[in-house]
Amino acid sequence: MGRRKKDKQVHFTNVELLSAGGEGHALAKVEGKVIFVKYGAPGDIVDVQIVSRKKRFSLANITAMHKESDLRVKPFCEHYGVCGGCKWQHIDYKAQAELKDTWAQDCLQRIGKVEVAETLPIIGAEEQQFYRNKMEYTFSNKRWLYDGENIEDLPHTNALGFHAPGRFDKVLPIVKCWLQDDMGNHIRNFVFDYCIENELSFYDLKEHTGLMRNLMLRNT
Repeated sequence: MGRRKKDKQVHFTNVELLSAGGEGHALAKVEGKVIFVKYGAPGDIVDVQIVSRKKRFSLANITAMHKESDLRVKPFCEHYGVCGGCKWQHIDYKAQAELKDTWAQDCLQRIGKVEVAETLPIIGAEEQQFYRNKMEYTFSNKRWLYDGENIEDLPHTNALGFHAPGRFDKVLPIVKCWLQDDMGNHIRNFVFDYCIENELSFYDLKEHTGLMRNLMLRNT
């Protein structure tokens, strides 16, 4: 494992990820310090770049993958890694339950100093897709751009979807979300197309102007 600095950015090479943490991060220890790696999996060997420093830990992005963990699976959602939801989707579902169980016990016993006499294993859900009965989406006239997209090539900058992580003013356009029944995708996409065709104004989250602001879908 090595360390290198470039343009005042700190990089570490050949870092082995040891365990899972919250928010879908994986934990590593480098030079005696804790690093949480976004979208990592225990068993990965990666190069990372520090993007945020706290008093007790740092946050990092993966810049290169040298060895993939055996726990990894291919995410089934095309928006994974961009919209900020479903952050464990790159890890096998059974392994997710085991990792979350270990993490929860660690939070209670080691960090919280709570004595737990007995624990029961996490029971996984029967349905891993289309299991929610309510979703809320945001209209915005300032959409988030995917990698490779140029704003000059787009017919408009309107979007209906989720807020991009860390951005209150940018909305990620959603084509298919796997959380709610697939009928919700058809309804949301129809509403979006209708608004575009009829030139209904999308909300500006900075200026607080625009007609279309939120869409809530609920199924029973």
